[in-house]
Amino acid sequence: MKILSALLLLALSSIAHATEPTFKKDIRPILKAKCTKCHGFLVKQKKLDLRSLKAVLKGGESGPSVIPGDPAKSPLIAALSLPKNDIRRMPPAAEKDQLTPDEITLLNKWVKTGAK
Repeated sequence: MKILSALLLLALSSIAHATEPTFKKDIRPILKAKCTKCHGFLVKQKKLDLRSLKAVLKGGESGPSVIPGDPAKSPLIAALSLPKNDIRRMPPAAEKDQLTPDEITLLNKWVKTGAK
């Protein structure tokens, strides 16, 4: 019985980790499509590069852009979540490539689960 319980726990743990978003599979495509025009190779506004996990964790002029495990303290999440009329919102309201609510939710989940 103990072996069966251990196997069930292991299987459930594997399923839970499989649903955690990853930078490569889930986050990089969003950032590439919506953010790297201003925070990428040619242009790095506020010295922020969002092309790689290492660069996202490093951040820019203001320090790290995400705090793994804490979306509430992550400047990237804060900037994406501001009201559309706030000039600090990213991407700016004038940009056509706004993140969808589902994309913002996925970014939040990624940060909450450790920004891996």
